[in-house]
Parts: sequence; C-alpha cells; structure tokens
Amino acid sequence: MKQSFLLGLVLLSPSLLLAQEIPNGDFELWSIQVLFERPDDWDNGNYQDAPVVTTTKVTGAPEGQFAAHLETQILDDDTAFGYVLLGRIDETPVAGVPHGTDVAAVECWLRYDLQPGDTALALAVCWSGGTIVSSGEWRYQGQQTTWMQQTFTLPLAATNVDSVVVAFASTDPFTEGIAQQGSWVEVDDVHLTHPNVPTPDALPNAGFEDWSDVSAEDPDGWASYNARVAGFGFTSVSKSTDANSGAFSAMLATIGAFGDTLPAVLTNGLLNDQGPYAGIPYVATPMQFTGAYKYQPSGMDEAFVGVTFLSGGSPIGNAVQQ
Repeated sequence: MKQSFLLGLVLLSPSLLLAQEIPNGDFELWSIQVLFERPDDWDNGNYQDAPVVTTTKVTGAPEGQFAAHLETQILDDDTAFGYVLLGRIDETPVAGVPHGTDVAAVECWLRYDLQPGDTALALAVCWSGGTIVSSGEWRYQGQQTTWMQQTFTLPLAATNVDSVVVAFASTDPFTEGIAQQGSWVEVDDVHLTHPNVPTPDALPNAGFEDWSDVSAEDPDGWASYNARVAGFGFTSVSKSTDANSGAFSAMLATIGAFGDTLPAVLTNGLLNDQGPYAGIPYVATPMQFTGAYKYQPSGMDEAFVGVTFLSGGSPIGNAVQQ
C-alpha cells in the first residue's frame, strides 16, 4: 500500500526553440471555488462525486428557516443520491453520535416526490455500551409534496442509550437498481422521542438551520482531486510558501483515510477517476523540461513528474522523472 509523501513543485517550464511558457507554471496564482454547502454536524450525499450536488438547503421549512433537500441524480452509469447522516455507516451502521435519553421513535417533518419504482429510506440505530439495543429502517414511496409530520416507531424501545445513528436518503442504498433520476425528499426538525421522556436530548442541528461552505483551492489552470476530497476535510494539493522562486509552490501530499490511500495528482490537463488525460493547446519545439522540486518520501514510496506531448490525440513524445 502506498504511504504518504510530500512533493513540492515550482517553476515548471520547458526550454524551447520557440518559447512557450506553461500557464501558471510557477504556481503563483490560486483560486478558491465554493463547491457546495453542507449541513453542520451531518454527513451528506455531496461527497459521492464532487461535480454532483445532491443535498442542498431549501427555504419554506415547517420549523425555522431551512430544511434539507435530498435528490437522486443519475449521470451515465453512476448514481448519486441525496442523504443526511448522523454517525457513521460502512455498509452497516458502525458508530453513532452521543445521545443520552431513551428512544422509542424518530419524529420529523417530511415531504417527497419519488419517481415510480424508487423507494426512500429513513434509518435509526441506538447503542448502549457498544451494543446495538434497537434499530429500525423505514421505506416509503410515492408523493407527499406538502409538509407532513411523520413518526417512525422503533420495533423495540431503546433504553440506557448512549449513542445513535440517524439517516434519511432519497433512495434506498441497500436495494440495487431502484434509483430513479429526480426522486427527492425534504426533511426538517428531526427528534428522537420516548413517551416516558418529557425532555429528550436534542440531536445536533436537528432543524438543518446551520450550513457551511465546502470549498477547494487549486492553482489557476491546473486540476487536482481537491474538489473530490474537500467534503471529507482533506486537501491533496496545497499552496506552500516554501518556494524556489516567487511567493508560492504547489505541495502534493498523499491522503491516507478509511483504510486506503489517494495519491495526490496535479495536472494542467484534464483529470478523472483514472488520472490525467488530454491536455492544453501547445505548439512549440521543446528541447527540455525544467523546474525545481523537493521530495520527502515515506517508506518505499515513489513520486514522479511527467510530461506528454500529443498530436491529433496520439502521444508523440514524453519524459518522466521518478
């Protein structure tokens, strides 16, 4: 498994018979892009694919000013669904957020418009001392386009609760093949209740009133995975003041998270899940490729700097420094 490394790049520029600089090859120009808003304290569906926003803030809420809008989107063969989640689910619920009062039901406001064949999901799991003491999954279909108070009752009331998972999704992620483009759910004012608890603990940001921007910063004219990992609080390419020339350089750092790693990639071409592809217009006769870098490996890891020249979409020359 690849381990973390740091790589600083500065002043990337080919030496040419006919000079043509690489745009922003000195990494002096950077821009911040706001990607989406996220509800504070809740994980959400916007993490699935950075260009696709499935979880948004809406007005006209039954309580307070805002509610959460969850919408399923299908692009090519990829499906992204809207969801909000307190706690952590890794195929199954694995960890909750602190909660100290008994739970018999999930109460909330809902409205929804689910496409034929699609099914939305609400879920709750209660722990006590590391053991699940009660859980429930509730599926629903059809349309309810005006706000309605909804109570989802657990099959068994949970006592001595110390943590909970609560989630809502615009399609059931545990059932393959049912997701439909445009299905949506809106949820607001979520509470866990019990008939013997007059004042239950409040869930964090239960009314979805608090939202924060998620943004990513990249050098102008360059692409990285920053937009794809920003929702998790990670940055794979960052602006560094440790520069060989000028004020800034680009620092690349491999991300280790969730039992896996993501190598940092920076390209002046295009970037997808498989890595860099295509490039920028370039007409010149390069003799060499020059720049400066610093490298701090971890273990047996390796990094590389590469350049590829194409004509008519086919490679005609390349060089790699590893």
